[in-house]
This record gives sequence, C-alpha cells and structure tokens, in this order.
Amino acid sequence: MTLLQFKVVLFSFIQLNSMIIAVLPSVESRVQVNLDLHLQKINNGQPQCSSTRTKLQLSIDPPMPRGLRHISTVQAGYKDSNCAHCGLNIPNPPISIAMDEIRICDSSDEACNTAVLRDQCQGGECPFDQATIKEYALAIVEKGIVPFATGDEQVDFKIAYGVVLLNMGYPDQAIAHLSELIDNRPDLIGAYHARGAALAKKGIQFPVNAELAINDFSKAIRLDPQCAVGWERRAEIYSALGRTKEALNDVSKAIEFKPSARLYNHRGTINFKEENYFSAAKDFEDSVKAEPNQPDTIHLMGLAVYHQGKIREAIKIYEKALELKHDFVDCFRSLAHAYRELGDYETALTNFNQALIINPMHVQSLQLRGSMFYQGGFSQASLRDFKACLTLEPYNEVCQYMKGLSYAAMGQYYEAIKSNTKLMVSHIGPANSNEFDRVKYIREYSRYLHSHLDTPMSEYSMDEDINGSMKDRWVKGQSFSSVSYKEQPGLDPEISDVDMLTFYDLSEDAQTLLCKTYPTGFLMQYDADGFLPSVRAHVAMGLASVEVAQALQKVWTSRKAYRLNDGRKFGWREMFDIAVKWRRLIDPDQPVFWLDQMPNVNFEAGYNNHMNLVRGQVSNIRFSKYFDIIFNLTKKMVMQHGHSLARLKNDRLDDKFPYALEKIATCDELLQMVKKMKIVGSNGPGFMVSTKISSTKEKGQKLEGALITLTGDSQGCKKRGNQEAQRTGNVLFSLDTATTRKRTEQYHAELDFLWQFLVDEVKKDPNKLPKDAEFDVMTNIILSIAYYFYNLMPLSRGTSSVAYAVALGLILSLGREVTGRIPRGKVMDVEAILAGSPEAFATLAKSWMDIKVSKTNISSLPSVEETFPTLRYMLEVMNAGVQACNLTCAT
Repeated sequence: MTLLQFKVVLFSFIQLNSMIIAVLPSVESRVQVNLDLHLQKINNGQPQCSSTRTKLQLSIDPPMPRGLRHISTVQAGYKDSNCAHCGLNIPNPPISIAMDEIRICDSSDEACNTAVLRDQCQGGECPFDQATIKEYALAIVEKGIVPFATGDEQVDFKIAYGVVLLNMGYPDQAIAHLSELIDNRPDLIGAYHARGAALAKKGIQFPVNAELAINDFSKAIRLDPQCAVGWERRAEIYSALGRTKEALNDVSKAIEFKPSARLYNHRGTINFKEENYFSAAKDFEDSVKAEPNQPDTIHLMGLAVYHQGKIREAIKIYEKALELKHDFVDCFRSLAHAYRELGDYETALTNFNQALIINPMHVQSLQLRGSMFYQGGFSQASLRDFKACLTLEPYNEVCQYMKGLSYAAMGQYYEAIKSNTKLMVSHIGPANSNEFDRVKYIREYSRYLHSHLDTPMSEYSMDEDINGSMKDRWVKGQSFSSVSYKEQPGLDPEISDVDMLTFYDLSEDAQTLLCKTYPTGFLMQYDADGFLPSVRAHVAMGLASVEVAQALQKVWTSRKAYRLNDGRKFGWREMFDIAVKWRRLIDPDQPVFWLDQMPNVNFEAGYNNHMNLVRGQVSNIRFSKYFDIIFNLTKKMVMQHGHSLARLKNDRLDDKFPYALEKIATCDELLQMVKKMKIVGSNGPGFMVSTKISSTKEKGQKLEGALITLTGDSQGCKKRGNQEAQRTGNVLFSLDTATTRKRTEQYHAELDFLWQFLVDEVKKDPNKLPKDAEFDVMTNIILSIAYYFYNLMPLSRGTSSVAYAVALGLILSLGREVTGRIPRGKVMDVEAILAGSPEAFATLAKSWMDIKVSKTNISSLPSVEETFPTLRYMLEVMNAGVQACNLTCAT
C-alpha cells in the first residue's frame, strides 16, 4: 500500500518570507506561510545533499485573543507625510503552528486515492495505531522519499517512522523515537532534522524547544556543512526568535551552497526587518529573477524600495505585482499609500477604494484611508473609516486614537475624550506606545479648548495658560508626565460641543469670508512630494491672511501707534499671533506654541528643529530635491574650514584634498575624510557645520543660521544619481535650526527693525495705494520679515505656513494680492534657509508671486475677527468646508 496524505509539514516550519506585510492581517485572517517538504535522493546507495521538495501551506496564528494581535507589533504609519519611516514594518508575534495537508505520492496511484488519512485525523491528532504507522513508514521507504536517506533500509525505516509520528500529531513520541535512534547512530542527518522539526512543532516560543531545535540543526550542519538545508532550517528558527544576525549568517550560507527564490525571499525578509532596505530590495529582486511569477515577493520588493524614499519607483513595482494578481488587496493598499505620500489625493483615494471593493473588511485600508481623509481636512469622512475599523478590530489603538483626534479636530470634545479614555483604559501593550503616550496630551488639550469655546480669543492665551512642562514634553515627543501636573478640569456640562454646521447654516458674512479667502489659502499649498493638500489648512490660513490684512489696515491708518483692546501696542508679534491662532486649529495632534514662551530652563537649553534628509537608508521624500544642494554646500563648508584650520596652524592643506573632496559622493565617504584629515576633530560620531546670514539692522554683522549635521559610521546615503550602498548605516544627515535665547533675541532685533521700517514706509501716505517703486521697497521689507521668521523657526510647528500667511496678508493690506503659486518642488522654509540673504530670498519669491493690484477691497469684506470671535465660530467655519462656494459666490 502506498501513502496518500500526511498532515503537517515535515521540516520547513517557519518560512517567514510571507510575513513582510505593510500592515497586519485583519482579525479574520491568519498568516499563510509557504512550506516545502525536502525529499532526500540516493545515488548508488549514497545519500546526496540535493533533494526534491513538495510544497504546502501553513497557517501561523499569533497566540493572542482575537482582535488584540496588532498590539505587540508596529502599526502602519497613519499620519506622517514623511513616510520613509511611516511604519511599514514586519510583525513578529510568538508563533504557533497549525496543521495542514501534504500529498507525497502520485495522484494517479489508485492506492493513494483510497488512503485518506485526513478523514482519520480531523481532531488534529491521528489515532495512535502502531500498525498503521509502520505501514506508512514502509511506504515512504518503498517510494524512496525518506528525508536524508542512508540507503540502509532498516535505518531509513526508523527515520521514516519518526517522520510519520510527527506528521500524525505525536511530536513527543517522535522526539523519543528519534532520540533513541540518534543515541545509537549519532551520524544520521535525517534524524536530527526530523527531531528538530518535532521540537519546533511543540512550539519554539518555549526557550527549551527552541534551543534544542537549534542544537539539532547545528549537529546536522556539522555532519554535512555544505548541505544548504541545515543552514536554512536553523535560520528559520533564529528568524522566529528575533536573532536576526545569526539568521542572516545562516540563510546567506544556504544561498552560497544552493541559491533559490525561497532563500532570497527569506533573507530579504530579515534584511527588511533590520531596516537594511537596499539589501532587502536586492534579495527580493533576485528571488523574482529565479521565479518571476511571484506577485507577493514583487510587492515586498516595492515596500523595500518605498522605504528608501523612492516612492515613484515603488509605484512601478506595485503595478507589476498587480499585473500578476489583479485582486491583490494588500498591494492596492500599498499603492494607495504611495500616492498619498506623493500628495496625489485623487489617485490614492481611487486605489484605497479599490482595495476596499475587493475586501470591504480590510482593516488597514480603512485605517490608512481614514488617515488620508484626516490629513486632507475631511474629519467627518475620516471618522467613518475609523469607526468601521473599530467595528472590525475593537482594540485597534491607532483607529481608536484617530477616532478621538477626528472628534477633537471638529470640536466634538465629549466624544473625543470618551474615545481617549477608552484607549487609555483598554491599553494592553507597552506603557510607552505611540498612541498611549499622545492620547493623554490630546485629552488634556481637548479639556482646555472645550472650556474656552465661548471665550473671546483676545481674552486668553494658550501659551500662557497650558502647563509649561506639558508643552515642553509634548513638542519634544516625550511621554506624558503626571509629576507635579494638575489636570485640566472635566468638561463643563453647561458648555455644549461645536455644532456640525453646513455651509448654508453659516451666517452670510461667514459664507462670504469663507469663499473669498479660500483661494488665498490655496496659494500656500506646496506642490511637492510628501505634502498632501488639506482643505482645512487652506480655509484656516486663507482666513488668517485676510484677518492679518484687516488688522494691518488699522495700523496703517492709525495716527498714533495702534493698540489692541488690552492696551498692547500692535507689533510684528501680534501680527504673527493672528496666523498662529488659526494654524493651531488645523490639527490638534500638532502642538503649535511659541518656543520663547516655554519654561525658562527649557528655553535656555534650546530647541532643535530637525529636517532629516537621510536617516539610515531612508531618504526623506519631502527634501530629496534639496539633497545635492545641501550636500555640496556641506562639502564647500568643510573645504573652507579645512583652509581656515591650516592657516591657524601655519600649514596648508594637502594639494590632493580639494580634488578628493570634489569626488566624494556619499555621507560615509565625507565622514571618513573629515575624520582622517582631523578637520573638525576626530572625537564623536560625526560633525556639524553652521551657516551664517547677514543682518539687515547691523550691516556687516552675521547671525547664526542653520546647522548641517552629519553623523554615523556606515554608508547610508548617496549623491543622487549614483548607486546606493548595500549595507545599513547609522547615518543621519539633517538640516537643523537651534532655537536658543541668544539666537532668538538676535532675530527679534531684526524683526523689530524691519517692522518699524515697514510701518514708517507705509505711513508716509497710508491713504493712497503705493506706487510700483514704493511697493517694491515695501515688498522687499515684507519678504525680509518672512525670511528672518523662517530662519528663526520660533514655533514648535507650523512656522512655514504662518510665515507665508502673514506675508500674503501684509501684501493684501497694501492693496495688492499674490496670484502665483509656489513652483513645483519648492519648500518655502528650506528656500529661506538656503537663500543666504534676505535680498536673495525676496528676489526668488517675487519671481513666482505674480503680485497684482487686488481685485477685492479688503476693507469692504466683513471683519474676520468680528465674524469669528471665539473658538466655536472658528471651528464651525472650518468644519463647514468650501464645497458650496463655487455655487454661491465667486472665488
């Protein structure tokens, strides 16, 4: 009698290659793992390392309660546009092995078709019938498919007997039987493999089983070190245990002896998990070359490329995967997320929708589409997706957090805090998880905003009211601390939440302002990779610009120094405060505070604003077009510093140094040269160089500009156009701004000077529209104010949008308007930092602003401040949206 079917895998028990997924499986799914049965061949009575294999699938289920399995893993990135680090990580839960079936005989064999073992083993363990076990073992021997057979029928029968025990669900008996065999014949590779598989079957989440299995495969390797199978099996154990260095070594050894698509896939998985994306992409590419029809592996290759910041290249790879597998829901999700990172809202939405048409219960598509809706300014739409997500996965912390955030953005603070509290109470994962940390800040902030919903905005200050320590920790991304912190009072039942009004529910003045100001807000949208358009931001900053303009017209026409209701003299700070007020309401998850109003001890220490260009092997898509400029600037500054250092030592640089520096193309090479030449000292992991900018107030004086930081000890970035390094590094190449007290005071002096200069120029004849020559002088002053504000980086978030909104408002106040959009690829704060001088920045900005005489008289519009005097009114107009504007009023 020949054998038809076995249950369970024989050897290959932890094939991790199918576990690199952009997000976790939904509640109803299990991870499907591709497995191979290795069958040893005999040649002239001698065992051969080469083998045949029979494929099957295993279902791997994390041993967690349903709905909780996402907790121990890193969730998909849900908000950051800088998605090089947005969280497309590999889950690594404890592994348990479910049983599956394997057919190892010719399906045309009549005996095979009658021996239906699965019907006898439905409970997961076959009846222990020694006669049947012997019969199956003999069938394996007769078929010549004993794993690592010796050619000795008696020995091979004993190996086969252990294999049958394992496959019939008796791992303990298999281990005992194989141990006895090994005691008598310690040279049997097949016995070690079978016993290692049995130990893994018992569960490698138990350390004893894992170590014993590793020991068995290690012995098999020692017996035949050139056999790839042993290295591969041990690598699988190491991978599952998170011992990635050892796993990489073993799977690389297996590839050395016998490369295959599966092995490249496995190594790509490990490299991906180690954030070695260059090598991961290469491994997946090699796997596809070996077996082209692998849509899953092609998708993984796309993810590895995506994580390098090469979004467009990743998109092309995803599309290839979809050509092979038209209903590939995970790939549609990844494709949508890539388009979202490019800022292509419509194409991203189309692909998210396609993923959800294929699988309406695809949790991660709901989560990521909801995130896109939120960032696009559609809080009500995002709320629907997060609610649907939580219906499917009630304990999904990302969706729970984003649900509360969506409510908070709309001013629905009762529901926001209810959602916040649910997350805090039901949290099971690490105490310092991302959502668990931030939800406490959102709860406290929501309580504060709710209590001030109906208080005139001019009568309170968030910067002064909110606890200094909380502000400091929040803007730094640190864990919430309750030490010496007094919680905000609970919600006052006398204060209702913000009503969800439609456009037609707004007052006539509010409708007019919304439609008239939105085009101005839209002018502030960057047309650059990594920046998703936000209707909410356009509404807020358009209103901010017009309110700035209306306030300034009072300043220009006031005979004396214009003062606010509280007696304060109106200056540049009050002008920027108007824009800050609106910027804060775009996203409550982005704390916008003046850094000089942080606690003194923290402000003295300083705050750093980081613009990471490269981190490890991840390129920041937002600033990728500036990489060459900044990298070459860094080399130029290193050269200058080298010459200066040589002059101090009455020495001269090596004549070869300039040529060698010019040829440098990688961060690693530049680091090595700087250390070798001792240009900036040899201590520490890297170096900083600082830029200088000219003072307008004090001619010839220089102010501290930005810091360019390069640290690390391995290759991690390349000059654009060159081939990337193939190994992970700790490289950090960033453009930083250090906001300290001394530096802030210097910049404030510049802003004071320029503000007074502008006031004097305008007040020469405030009731007349400035002539072109006069206006050009004023425009240069306005853009100089923006220039110093950009370079100072005085806000924890939102400096760029606030600076541009104020600049547009200043121009509006003088009877002109900007009609040109910021050019493709330009990012205003980076342009200001790299401009070198206020004059250069003003010339650059004017080249695209296309400033014309304003078509709308700002003074004829309703007052923004009077129409939206409180937080409630401001949120109502931001929630209403602009969809009806084209139908009711001209834009």
